[in-house]
Amino acid sequence: MIVILLDFVILLDFVILLDFVIPSEVEGSAVSRPGRWANQRRVLGRADLRLGIPTILNFDFGAVPIVCGMDFAYQSFGGDCNSTPPQQDFNSAPGFGWTLGQGGSGLTGPNGPFNPPPFTGLPFTQAAFLQGSDSFVSQAVGGFTAGSYTLSFYLGSRYFDGVGSDGNQTVEALIDGNVFGTWALTSFTPFTLETASFTVSTDGSHTLEFMGINPGDHTAFLSDVSLAPTATPEPSSFALLATGLLGGLVKLCLRNEEQK
Repeated sequence: MIVILLDFVILLDFVILLDFVIPSEVEGSAVSRPGRWANQRRVLGRADLRLGIPTILNFDFGAVPIVCGMDFAYQSFGGDCNSTPPQQDFNSAPGFGWTLGQGGSGLTGPNGPFNPPPFTGLPFTQAAFLQGSDSFVSQAVGGFTAGSYTLSFYLGSRYFDGVGSDGNQTVEALIDGNVFGTWALTSFTPFTLETASFTVSTDGSHTLEFMGINPGDHTAFLSDVSLAPTATPEPSSFALLATGLLGGLVKLCLRNEEQK
């Protein structure tokens, strides 16, 4: 009888572990855009299904090609590709989606003289740059419902460290003007996948923004931006986990009885 009960408890623990660790399969629950998580359809807990899937337009900054010959351009502040520095009006281009600040923000490809981090093996071919304290890139993102979300993006710094020109920039992430993530970079920081979580209290559209806060010629780069509901195990999983822990305690007691 003790052996049968012990086997039942072991099986119960295994089922509980599967239910808690392996999330439910939900058709069509991919995150906000194609790319890094496009094939991820698992949702950690049914509670996530109550949250919206925010849609970021032009998540990898590749919808509008850089046409300037040096493989980079500032958001236009009155000039063009022949200006110094080269400038292009990304903000008004159809499908761009983002708003770049004038004077310290723009786009670069992998071969620009801005010395961006290597793009090799990464899921994007263009990145936004933030140079100085007037630099920012923002987008009003729709599709939210009130709840918690996780931001994910690649962030790196300038691969150069000269006198007054380097990658020592600090980048903030903001939602509706409120800072929820800060990253202090130094020169030669490779593109690294970063995450930060935040909560919105209302449905609809909210403004996501990245901002450089160090004044001067200090440059950071970012791309491949995602938003997804923050993973929260469903309440039933917590209850099952508690049952599993209780089962483990019963096993331990039974083993102690057998050894007496």
